[in-house]
Amino acid sequence: PLHSGPLGCGPIVSGLSTAIEAAKGAARNQKERNFTMATIGTFISTANGFTGSVKTLNLNVKTVTFSPAEGDNEKGPDFRIFAGATEFGAAWKKTSREGRDYHSVK
Repeated sequence: PLHSGPLGCGPIVSGLSTAIEAAKGAARNQKERNFTMATIGTFISTANGFTGSVKTLNLNVKTVTFSPAEGDNEKGPDFRIFAGATEFGAAWKKTSREGRDYHSVK
């Protein structure tokens, strides 16, 4: 599954790129966890969400859109992720311990 997190992701600001990243490996020390991440997608903020592309060993989608999810479920996603008319993921707005906004994507 896709996953984005606070490490290595830029802030979610209109007009700036936001990277979707996948865990590649992890290194730990006693004080904090450090993760090595691989960028698998890049997105640009739009009026209704985000648009961009995703490329992995098994997946190469050139036009991916994050569309706001409808509904009032507290645990439901904030965005649904589409390739054309096919939904293939969802994203939730999160804030890191350092106070940075990001999206958790599955």
